[in-house]
Amino acid sequence: MTINIGFLIISLLTITLLNKNIININEIYILILQFILAFIGSIIYLNISKNKNIVKYSKKISMKEINLIIYSTIILLLLNFSSNIIFERLNINVVENEVMSLLDDPLNILILIPIMIFIVGPVEEYIFRGIIQGIINENYSFEIAVVTTSILFSFIHIPAVGGLMYNAIPYLIVIFILSIILGYTYKITNNIIVPSLIHGLYNAILLVLYGLFVFYF
Repeated sequence: MTINIGFLIISLLTITLLNKNIININEIYILILQFILAFIGSIIYLNISKNKNIVKYSKKISMKEINLIIYSTIILLLLNFSSNIIFERLNINVVENEVMSLLDDPLNILILIPIMIFIVGPVEEYIFRGIIQGIINENYSFEIAVVTTSILFSFIHIPAVGGLMYNAIPYLIVIFILSIILGYTYKITNNIIVPSLIHGLYNAILLVLYGLFVFYF
């Protein structure tokens, strides 16, 4: 819980400073710094708490896990596209993550791909699935753990869409569902590397597809 609040504060501060132009640093650098600070905070928390071994992982990824990574990534992408189609048919205007504003420059996309795969995905999964879901699951059922974690995970994305507005709710609902799926993949494999790769690949592929859409449509 402490890590989640700290992560939220960092996110809120970052978005606030960007919107007010108080700092003049490239948004990508700020994104990296935000996740580095969140990861450092999580490591410090684990070392001073009784949950040092709460995050489960395996150094080797099995073929079954590779297949799960591939299929789950595809499912998440299909969920994203289908939800966009549904919201469009219902004339619901959905806000986008502010990272999407960086996609007008091809260089930004190339830079963001490894950031999503090796920083954003792993750090968010380490904190939310590894630590938060793990701690809650030690005291309550898995269902309670994954739902609670997914609510927190959705909540932490509010600053990324500019605040809690009416048209941000559909976006947060999709994030919640994605989080549920990631939580189940961690439960199935007991390996934080699996949801980390799914999350990172999903983000990276989504950025590339959105970037192509911006350039050609």
